Amino acid sequence: FNSLLPGVRRRVLRMAAERMGASRRGLSAVRTAEVLGFMEQAQTGRAMEFAPGLELGRDYEAYVIRPSGVPQAFDLPLAVPGRTPLHDLSLIAETELLCAGGVGSTGNYLWQAVFDYATITGPLRFRSRRPGDRMQPAGMGGRSRKLQDLFTDLKMPQAKRDRVPVLASGEDILWVPGIRTDGRFLPGTGTQTVLQVTIRKTA
Repeated sequence: FNSLLPGVRRRVLRMAAERMGASRRGLSAVRTAEVLGFMEQAQTGRAMEFAPGLELGRDYEAYVIRPSGVPQAFDLPLAVPGRTPLHDLSLIAETELLCAGGVGSTGNYLWQAVFDYATITGPLRFRSRRPGDRMQPAGMGGRSRKLQDLFTDLKMPQAKRDRVPVLASGEDILWVPGIRTDGRFLPGTGTQTVLQVTIRKTA
């Protein structure tokens, strides 16, 4: 983008603003110049007001236009067994309790995970991330890692991180769907009851 001629960059910005619902009046010549200057030097994670109700953010190699403001935190109790709508995310969580020998070919993948139910000591909830969140990702020899560091390793845009559901029991994080499970809660040779959690899109 920065290699384009200035006039072309200005037109692209105005077109992007209009596609996001902003009016031409909302992106003045002065603001356009400020945005172009921002894009030439902004570092990952920085953002600025783009137009009324919109902000422009730098996410690694990309610039993202998104609604301004902090995403609303969520914290929802998980029905076990049952179905729990995650309304704001257009997702639904489905849970089942299974005998360990009846799990068959099901197992862990990006949007489904199984756990040793006896290792879960408190109510389960799907919530948004919190400062200081940590987990012990399976396959890492019990090493603890910050959730923030896992997101950084994946180069996940800042705006998306607040919309990732986190399956937690008290202070323990069991699973971040699409990313990792915590090895402490996975079924083993002594497991009798398995909790299977599946995330599905509703729209």
